[in-house]
Amino acid sequence: MQTKKASTYTRSDVDTDLVHSLLAEYRQTKASGTKDLIIKHCIGLVKRIANGLARRSTDSVDDLIQVGCIGLIKAIENFDPTAGAKCTTYFTHLIAGEMRHYCRDRAMLFRAPRELVELNFRISRMTQALTYEFGREPTDLELASALEVEPKKIQEAFEVERRRTLISLDQTLSSDNSDDQVFLDTLVDTKYQGFIHLQEHRLVLQDALKNVTPQAREIIEEIFLNEQTQASYAKRHKISQMQTSRRLRSALAELRRYFHKIGQHQAPV
Repeated sequence: MQTKKASTYTRSDVDTDLVHSLLAEYRQTKASGTKDLIIKHCIGLVKRIANGLARRSTDSVDDLIQVGCIGLIKAIENFDPTAGAKCTTYFTHLIAGEMRHYCRDRAMLFRAPRELVELNFRISRMTQALTYEFGREPTDLELASALEVEPKKIQEAFEVERRRTLISLDQTLSSDNSDDQVFLDTLVDTKYQGFIHLQEHRLVLQDALKNVTPQAREIIEEIFLNEQTQASYAKRHKISQMQTSRRLRSALAELRRYFHKIGQHQAPV
């Protein structure tokens, strides 16, 4: 039996600025050549989403890619570059949603209550609208408020959706007060997971430090990456601890401005 190579989908390798400019051009001209360029730059995203979902269904990757391309085309036609939302966030939702609808229609494991099936459809449409408005996927509470239903109904609808597909270790879990994670993550040693997250934050921080002044980079590296105390930093640089504190506050403020500029509102320090 041939095993698929594990893969995950990500938005990080899509040239967001280029795609945004092409979308703005396409919105003005509706030129088919421009649309083809957008598809060319985003087809990798479609393929990665297809590979991720194929591990949870009996459908072939090629079928899911074709369905995902329909979602991509819909996203291109509907996206407004002037609205302030990130195109990758919006594209990912529509592409994955199109694929999930296809998988759900082909393989329903049990008959769900009609009320919850209809609510699932409304949730999908509202999620699309709010994702476009917020530039991110909405929380359960935001969905409940927009649909004028109790938050527990949203959870019940999601539970029905979960039971309609095979449970996989790659199943994505989410909640209002935690980051998305896959089911396998809940079975792993939490201390190890904490170590992995810490390493990820270090990588993000090291990359961000390339975009701040040398003085800010130096003090952040020494205190946060090399784990020096402010007292040892002050002694090494022959300044007072008060000067060290002011220098550190200034460096962190510069770092936060950088994260705000690129749209990541929470720095890893």
